[in-house]
Amino acid sequence: MSQSKASSYVALMKLRVVELLLVTTLPALFLATYASNHAHKYPSLKITIATLIGGTLAAGAANAFNMVIEVESDRLMRRTDKRPIVKGEVSEFAATIICRSPYCYFASYFLDFYYTPCNAFDCCSYFILCLRIHHLA
Repeated sequence: MSQSKASSYVALMKLRVVELLLVTTLPALFLATYASNHAHKYPSLKITIATLIGGTLAAGAANAFNMVIEVESDRLMRRTDKRPIVKGEVSEFAATIICRSPYCYFASYFLDFYYTPCNAFDCCSYFILCLRIHHLA
């Protein structure tokens, strides 16, 4: 995958918006840890990192899904007409797979702290479904 193609997929996540989410998530995590147990003033590093990675991936998936849903209106507005799907750098089908399977799977992995067979089945079945739909279209 070329660097420009990879940057188009990363642009689907709208990381500047996700950054705002993380800026508010981190203080809330520290406050919630202290409020739930006064003996521990700080959350563990594992929980902090998992929350940041999982939150980034979950919010990125939501942003990518929003671009898929709003592609027609994005074409009409000057502010949004340079998004990857509108410019044709990423197809709607590819963006749907990106926003559904890998981001959601890894987000649930990091937020749950463990691997569940249900997540794996969901991820694999969705890939197979998307490939079959794409093949039939």
